[in-house]
This record gives sequence, C-alpha cells and structure tokens, in this order.
Amino acid sequence: IPLAILSLTSALHLKHGAMHDLAWLISMEKSTDDANEISDKDESETCTTDECKLIARAFSETMNTSVNPCDNFYEFACGGWKAKQAIPPYLSSWSRFAHFQSTVESRVR
Repeated sequence: IPLAILSLTSALHLKHGAMHDLAWLISMEKSTDDANEISDKDESETCTTDECKLIARAFSETMNTSVNPCDNFYEFACGGWKAKQAIPPYLSSWSRFAHFQSTVESRVR
C-alpha cells in the first residue's frame, strides 16, 4: 500500500505556523476498477472554505511566479519556499519533508 500526500497541513496548523502531526500522510489502496477511465461528468468543484483558502495561500507562497514555468518549472513551483527557508548549518540539504519531519520529531521529544 503506497503512501500519498493528502494535504500539507490544516488551517489550524497554518495558523500556528507548523505541523502538529503527520495527518498529511494517509494510506491509499490502488483501485483497479476504473483506473484508466475518464468520466464525462464534471465533478470538479473549487473549495472556497477558509481552510482551503489558507492552504492555497501556503502553496502560493512557495511559488516563484516571476519565473516562466516553461523555462524552469522547479524554480516556478518551489522558488518561493527555497528563498524563505535557509538550509540549517548542520545539514547539507533541506526540503519540505525534512522540515515537517524535524517539526514532528521536536514535538515528540
């Protein structure tokens, strides 16, 4: 059973500025029924709750919209986060996952 990211955080976590748990991970089972079929029904809806808006804002802040995504998609998608998150001096790299893991570990202690 693979792990998939459900959401990076909830509104409560965003208000406090950090993750409080690993709720952003869920297990998912692969569906074999209609995995390759596309529905002709439009089931998409835009979430407009306060929590969805907070999460959307958090994602938007990680982007660097001054970069053309066709030229450098990674910088477009992650450049904002990179600019705001310095690599801790005791590590050789830093990522969202490492940040979340560090937050969870510090709260468990």
